[in-house]
Amino acid sequence: MPQALKRLSEMKSKGILPDVITYTSLMRGLCGLGRWKEAKVLLSEMLENNIAPNVETYSVLIDMYCKEGWVDEARTILELMVSRGEHPDIITYSALLDGYCLRGQMDEAFELKEVMERNGCKPDIVTLTTLINGYAEARTSIKPLPCFKKYLA
Repeated sequence: MPQALKRLSEMKSKGILPDVITYTSLMRGLCGLGRWKEAKVLLSEMLENNIAPNVETYSVLIDMYCKEGWVDEARTILELMVSRGEHPDIITYSALLDGYCLRGQMDEAFELKEVMERNGCKPDIVTLTTLINGYAEARTSIKPLPCFKKYLA
């Protein structure tokens, strides 16, 4: 990360403006190291430079907030994303779904799975395993088990 941030500084000093891919990559790296404040600074800088976040950027942010336990804030980011015309993908939904499961909010997690399906995003093995693990950790019966049958066939 230190070298990547140094390169960013060099780019800017030479008048080369970073793009959404550059910013998102750096934010992902910073979040992976738990350097949330620096990631937020990069997001602010990106927005100040009129660089619109893309689905990957939003997914990184949602994942970051969920890992910190700020699931309500992550949900707000998802809503902002949709309002700005970006369509969540399986990674975006799965990050938020995992956040709900980590907090034991299984009703919200299951409802999010339903929303993703209504929006044409088919749950994958990661999504379904996350849900099953969430129910197991919450020691809650998997009351919507019949809906899983279509994936288990």
